[in-house]
Amino acid sequence: MLRPSFLRSSGGQPREDGLAVAPGPVLSAHLRLGQLERRRVVHEADVAVDRIQRLGRAQEITNMASGTFRSSSIPLQQIGAPAHLTDDMRPPLLLLVPSGLMMAVLACGTAPARSPASARPSSTPAATATPAPAPTPAAPVIALTDESEIGAAMLRLVGLDGRERTRLGLPARSTVAGVGGGVAVFTDGETLKGLHPDGAVETLGTMTGYRDGRVVVSPDGAHWLWSVHTIGQQSSTSRIVLGTRGATDRTVAQLTSGPEARVLMPYRWTAGGPVYHSMVAGIGGYILFAYAFSPSWRLDLGSGRTTELTEACFVADLAADGTMACFFADAEDGSWMEITREGAAKVQVTLPKPAFRLSGAASFRPGPAATTLAMAGATGEGANPGGHERFQTALVDVRAGTLRPFGPAGLRPGDGDWSWLPDGSVIAYHPALDGEGGVYVIAPDGSATKVFRSGVPVGVITG
Repeated sequence: MLRPSFLRSSGGQPREDGLAVAPGPVLSAHLRLGQLERRRVVHEADVAVDRIQRLGRAQEITNMASGTFRSSSIPLQQIGAPAHLTDDMRPPLLLLVPSGLMMAVLACGTAPARSPASARPSSTPAATATPAPAPTPAAPVIALTDESEIGAAMLRLVGLDGRERTRLGLPARSTVAGVGGGVAVFTDGETLKGLHPDGAVETLGTMTGYRDGRVVVSPDGAHWLWSVHTIGQQSSTSRIVLGTRGATDRTVAQLTSGPEARVLMPYRWTAGGPVYHSMVAGIGGYILFAYAFSPSWRLDLGSGRTTELTEACFVADLAADGTMACFFADAEDGSWMEITREGAAKVQVTLPKPAFRLSGAASFRPGPAATTLAMAGATGEGANPGGHERFQTALVDVRAGTLRPFGPAGLRPGDGDWSWLPDGSVIAYHPALDGEGGVYVIAPDGSATKVFRSGVPVGVITG
């Protein structure tokens, strides 16, 4: 079995890819976009490389760049009730960040043992805002973090004219959940808060049991998903909780796994509904994009029922009409994307190398039917000592399956359909890998305008 050098289990030892892994009960990582060069230091984030399960067997995609697989037989286990975190077993479990360049490790002590055991889930400091004098704008406002959603220290709201409307110093270990209901949403301990364009900070709700990890919020800001989890050496428990304004929190799925340390995590609030997935903790790697690992599910808010989306690929996005974009990798055929919709022919999209050796940040253009998809590619060169990563934004014709570059080289789109503006423009950014960052708007003709000097876009406030 081929195992790439930049994707491996980490146990507190120096790594070949130049990343310093901190020893201790938790291995974590944080690549500051403006300070990469060769000083990448592991610090509070997460990376998960998942296994694809099929009828009690699994194949693990260990590297989408080279398309190498690992196969193992994984018997399913019964779901148990979630356990509570103990003080001696509280490793931060942080998700892959959709819009930041992050590499991280999740672990409790050393990396969990790779036991052939897996389980399947059952459904069931104070922030201070600096307001700007201008009133709440009617034009779109971009929410930006200074580096990434997880571990970011500053949240900014910037107009398309480049003017900063307000900024907020975030609490320690805060996670930015995106935008919903006209506010930029972030965590403050177990409290979910929202930053308004006029600088006001609003409390949205309480997420009981929340410790860390991704939080996703609905576009109207009325609902949010988070994970309550415990990672142990011999077993792990997790559950997905749905919070609603003015209503009681509800557990919608739960999972108990063995030493494999598989947990449930939210992925994205797509146009087709909220998506969550099962992921394995304890493996690190050079990972630029977030995915919903396999298996993954969609939650129907009306009925409260969950529907499995796939066990065969990494889900990227789900459109309002049910069209799904999913990434695949194969040792012989390389990597590709498939676009599927019930009742329609499957469309396969070839991802050219080297520009799309790594791919992600895919999002359908909003609308009643999926017609166009924006996505990002990367060469993967940043994984090599002294290497500099190169990004490219592209548009995919959903029906024809054709891919074409969009905008200047070096830009990657925002991670979500919010990155699409009504006129077909796309919000993108230049990761500050070499000190030259920037947030841009790519017009429909491919020209790009720099909106702000630096930052990572995480959502757009409209109206």
